[in-house]
Amino acid sequence: MQADRSLSEPLAVILVLFVLGAAGTVIIEATGGDLAWIAAFFQSGGAHDGWVHAGDLPWRLCYDYGEIPGILAAVAGLAAYAAARGEKIARKYAAPCLVVVLTVLLGPGLLVNGVLKNGWGRPRPADVAHVGGSA
Repeated sequence: MQADRSLSEPLAVILVLFVLGAAGTVIIEATGGDLAWIAAFFQSGGAHDGWVHAGDLPWRLCYDYGEIPGILAAVAGLAAYAAARGEKIARKYAAPCLVVVLTVLLGPGLLVNGVLKNGWGRPRPADVAHVGGSA
């Protein structure tokens, strides 16, 4: 009985998060919320090609170094996984560490950058005609 519950609860959480993400995506797409959001940060003819906060902290740091926290999380997860497998820390931490590593590699690494960005056909926010772009 315990084995069924231990597997069904995480799957239920994943399913709920997936449904919420999909519903949020549909709502934002249907209402044009994404265009309204980026328009709030754009001023035609303004500094930084119209993006009013592009040069301000912390946004500049996010733009320049935004991938570093994910890389550090993956490296730390991989190091902790290796330590758990080598029994330098409790073995029970091996699976959660591997989840962190695989999440970074498969999510933003393979799925987003490898598949979606190349094949989706959706322009970047700066390229949308609504904020001065050509797309």
